[in-house]
Amino acid sequence: MEAVQAAKGNCKSFLGAALVVQVVLLSSPPYASCQESSGAGAGNDWMSPSHLLIASIIVITFIIMITCVALWSLFEIFKIWRVIDERSKRFPNSEPSAGTAQQRFVANPPMKGGESIRPIGLADAGGLRNKVDELDRKLEDLNSRFDHMGHNLSQVQNDIAASKKQTATQALPNAEKIREETDSPTPIFRRHFGVLDVSPDSYPVVDPIAQSRLSTPRAPFVILYASLPERDGTFKNLTEKQEWDSLYTLRLEGDASTATFARVDMCSNPEQFKTAIGAPALYLNPVCDYNANPPSTALEIVVTHSGSAERKSDGERWKIREKLRIDFR
Repeated sequence: MEAVQAAKGNCKSFLGAALVVQVVLLSSPPYASCQESSGAGAGNDWMSPSHLLIASIIVITFIIMITCVALWSLFEIFKIWRVIDERSKRFPNSEPSAGTAQQRFVANPPMKGGESIRPIGLADAGGLRNKVDELDRKLEDLNSRFDHMGHNLSQVQNDIAASKKQTATQALPNAEKIREETDSPTPIFRRHFGVLDVSPDSYPVVDPIAQSRLSTPRAPFVILYASLPERDGTFKNLTEKQEWDSLYTLRLEGDASTATFARVDMCSNPEQFKTAIGAPALYLNPVCDYNANPPSTALEIVVTHSGSAERKSDGERWKIREKLRIDFR
């Protein structure tokens, strides 16, 4: 490409030089005197050596100008060919698009088994732009909903804190009364047939099983979100918050930096369900098993059995160990 650019620069220089030479020659006194001459002597003036030399130079420069313009056009055609050739090498399976993306999908639906995904053609650029604008509008709507949910959550938290404070205030007198009765030298007894008997109503009954459950701390867990699995059945670029394109959830038992096992499920995302149903070879086949290809009317993915994954040695990727079993509705 550098040689082509240099050649184009040389053509430009030659073209400019030829144009300047023609302008100078056409405005020279010998050429002007020849144009002004008339009659029988006009032919003799043109046949003079100086006039023949000027005419020859004008013809040569005109031929050089035509050659430079032709070479410039060839260089532009070569540049366009190089761009098309690089695109064909980058996307060897791409084919000229015919009709809309929906029509191509109906004509050649993706099948289970790892069919290659072809890039979108130039004819779909307008439709893709409309899809991006629609996703932007939906993202703004989701952001407004999240803000509203955050406001409601803060109100609920305030109500819970006020309720806890009120409960603690009401329970304080009862706690003081129980402490006084427990610390007294003579507990509450009930006489029955002249025999001192401890009253069962005087002390709370504690369930040992429930107490053990309350006293045993539960293992913490972390939930990470993933969008698109790799072809080899691995997840990477996980996030701690659900994004607009999140499709899978990985529940890690323990700390996120040390956990080695995760349970894999799907998060509730109807828009991403539609995308996955439209391209199962890309979104579902690497990590999911299902009985039949999704029908065109399917709108929801139902997980009938959760999957599992284990952390790879690099610490950044999670490899699917047991695929999810899913169904479509």
